[in-house]
Amino acid sequence: VFSRFEDFPRIQQVADLNLQAGIKAKESMAYQAASTYLQAGLTLVGPTAWQEAYRLTLACHEAAAEAAYLSGQFESMDGFINEILAQTRVPLDQVRSYDIRIQALASQGKLQDAIAVGIEILNTLGVQLPPHPTQAEGQAALHQLNQLMADWSKPDLLALPSMADPGAMASVQILAGIGAASYVSGSSLLPLILLKILELSLQFGNTGSSTI
Repeated sequence: VFSRFEDFPRIQQVADLNLQAGIKAKESMAYQAASTYLQAGLTLVGPTAWQEAYRLTLACHEAAAEAAYLSGQFESMDGFINEILAQTRVPLDQVRSYDIRIQALASQGKLQDAIAVGIEILNTLGVQLPPHPTQAEGQAALHQLNQLMADWSKPDLLALPSMADPGAMASVQILAGIGAASYVSGSSLLPLILLKILELSLQFGNTGSSTI
């Protein structure tokens, strides 16, 4: 039996083992088993988990949200994500949750909702996109994009260093997610998204999402 104050390091250790087991189960597509392991980890760290084991609690909630999304349990997913958004300290700690929610909405065909969620976190990260760009705004972005592509050859772009700035990496990750939704939906936002990705890549370097 654990004594809360004396054995909390051991409690965290066992909760972390549950987290790792949950992640492995999720990667094996055993989503129900993943949810069981992850919930066990959260139960172990208890009601003060966010204060006493912030990173572990965040990781458990993120993995549980993703397992719920992948198994189609969207209400459960929303519960985990809402808890993360209520408890997290900085926007970067919310990025994965937003990304999961974007993927979940897109998988349900709610493409405009997915784009709106992406714009919300991008604003927090300092990347501004108009929610409903005009045709003129789309054409202007396309012109700027073509101009930049003309100024930079493909070998030059591929030779850019790897992106290391956490905020830029998070922004490109979200932009890539809503870029796919914008492409499928035929949104006029797509040229603005591609322009932002290119601008961030030129300033901070390449990521795997820079090739969208």
